[in-house]
Amino acid sequence: QGELTLSALGLGALAYLVLAAAPAAVLAWSLKRAGSGVGGISLGALLYGPLACLAFVLVALVVEGSAGALVASWVDQSLELVTEAWRLRLLEDTSFLGAVADLEVRRGWYLLWMVRLAPALALSLMLGMLWLCVVYLRWFVGGEREDDDLTLWRLPMGVMYCFMSCTAVVVLQKGIFEGLLPESASLLTAAVGGLVLLMALYWLQGVAVTNYYFVRMRLGPFSRMAGLGAQALLMIYPVTSVLFGVMGLADAWFDFRRLEAQSTSENGAET
Repeated sequence: QGELTLSALGLGALAYLVLAAAPAAVLAWSLKRAGSGVGGISLGALLYGPLACLAFVLVALVVEGSAGALVASWVDQSLELVTEAWRLRLLEDTSFLGAVADLEVRRGWYLLWMVRLAPALALSLMLGMLWLCVVYLRWFVGGEREDDDLTLWRLPMGVMYCFMSCTAVVVLQKGIFEGLLPESASLLTAAVGGLVLLMALYWLQGVAVTNYYFVRMRLGPFSRMAGLGAQALLMIYPVTSVLFGVMGLADAWFDFRRLEAQSTSENGAET
């Protein structure tokens, strides 16, 4: 029991180091080095990503013997917990019957794809975590410069072409045009993983677009807090959270904040 407690404490300390202390230290250094929120997040992700991957691989080798086996074990346990929860809910609400049956029948498919998409999901969560940390930091202490505003962030248009390419691969592999290209599990996994990561980035761009107008509205403290609370509720529920991603994708084409026009006018004024 003493060894088990020591092992649990060691894993807990490692989890705190990797999930809290390390990203905080890396982000603090990155923000100071980059001088802006977006630059700090980008530099922090480049530094923290390999560090987190190394820590995960080391833990996986000790616990399960491989990273894939550890992820598969976590996913399998999560699916079991969800299945049991839905079975209990089924006793009160029979509308869950179809969901429970689908999960039991397609459990192998869910396990396969959740393991395949684990890197993209982990990277998306890491970017979201760093983004939220910077948002809270800027909320309390402000930015380094006047133009250090996360609501002005926008992905380059070239990223949209990557998004379209990944979509095309998925459609050609498993969509209505299936069979036009040789089937490749590796290519399909890379394309779907790319869509997951890019959709997370466009989701953040949608949040930036929403708050670009929200923070410029003349609202009192209580109205502003209510608006932030409403955004948080929209983010929690998957059906409404998708709206931020749609907003980000639409902004890539229509530039709702007129950032390109502002940049062009500023460049013209300088010349």
